[in-house]
Amino acid sequence: MVYEARPTELRKGTNDVSLEAVSKALDPDTLLYDLSRASGAEVVASTYDLGVESGSGLIQRLAGQEVEVMLPSQNGEPGDKLRGILEPTPEGGFLLRSEDKVYINPQGTLVAPASASVGTSPKLSVRIQSDAERRADLQVSYLTRGMGWNADYVARLDPQADYLELEGWATVTNTTGIPFENAEVTLVSGSPNRAVQERRRQLQDSAAGEQAKLYAPTAARAEAQEEVGEGHAYRVPAPVTLGLDQKNRVRMLDARRVPIRRDYAVGLPHLAEWSYVAPGQPQRSNAALSIHFTNDSASNLGVPLGAGAIRMYENGRDGRPRYTGAASLGDLPKGLQTSLAIGESFDVTAESRVVKSQRIDKRTVRKTVEIRVRNAKRMPVNVRLAQPVSGTAKVVTETSQSRRVAAYRLEWTLPVPAEGEQGLTFTVDLRGG
Repeated sequence: MVYEARPTELRKGTNDVSLEAVSKALDPDTLLYDLSRASGAEVVASTYDLGVESGSGLIQRLAGQEVEVMLPSQNGEPGDKLRGILEPTPEGGFLLRSEDKVYINPQGTLVAPASASVGTSPKLSVRIQSDAERRADLQVSYLTRGMGWNADYVARLDPQADYLELEGWATVTNTTGIPFENAEVTLVSGSPNRAVQERRRQLQDSAAGEQAKLYAPTAARAEAQEEVGEGHAYRVPAPVTLGLDQKNRVRMLDARRVPIRRDYAVGLPHLAEWSYVAPGQPQRSNAALSIHFTNDSASNLGVPLGAGAIRMYENGRDGRPRYTGAASLGDLPKGLQTSLAIGESFDVTAESRVVKSQRIDKRTVRKTVEIRVRNAKRMPVNVRLAQPVSGTAKVVTETSQSRRVAAYRLEWTLPVPAEGEQGLTFTVDLRGG
């Protein structure tokens, strides 16, 4: 939403005010005017001129008007002029009709009167009725396509500690067709409904499809300020210049030492009484890493976080950042915890094998499984083992305490030392349906 106040000199009576430099993608149905600070003046009508985008459009605008065509010359001096009434032709050209002649597609420079409506840029014309001569600020606001923002985050992990540094950035893109210099910017997260006519949508999408240039981050920083409807507003305290076809980045968040919990999880091969896996045949799996943190003040956060990509980095031994993975952060209100799936771990693996399989009765098979978890990292980790099972499963023996998290899944959590390994052996009775 664009809001601006334009100083206007009004005379008593009817005033036609022309507002240049408005978005090429504005929605005229959303235009709002306010002259409340100038009692005795009010907006009674307005016109939105889209402008023309081609030479044939210019010719259509000049149909029926008296124009001139300046013919080319060979000596650098102004050429002869033809004067007449312009009439467009179906193929996009025009003819010039004078009192006694008709010139068809004359080659030269078409000269239109200054009063002709042949602007190539959108323009608003506002009619204001005033009961006296005065100076007033005409406040104008409208919704526009071609202006948007997205959030993204940078997380710096310490490989030897359970915390991260989190930076939040907002990238504001302007493809509205005009620049906004020294603008006061407020970013709103949420998904309000919006109705736009299809013909206008197609026209505006063509403008929004232009290539935008990425500019350096500004020094401004957005701050969570207030709730807006079902979303949140982040005000950028310093003015920002949103240039034409530019992407400007604004820092929204800078949180140090955010406590995290690393979750290494291994999905073990499915175990069923009819399983074809032969005893002694090992199956290896890599652990999947997830990062958990809570959005509260105790974690040095506690502000609403808009949805966006979050990229993880760790500093290498030379102090330079190394990219370690990415995840999608959904809208995260204050007080809630989030889980970010980073990817598979190279150094944390588990090898599972069935060491014994024995049929107990017609419907029950007893299986003994041995698991070795290896950790090649220089720090200890806790690894969660998730064992899916079929039918009714009853644990007979186990070297570590399990817990049933669902009807068909068992879990164990094993502490694995740095550059070491840990084992688990369990026996389970699997009873088919």
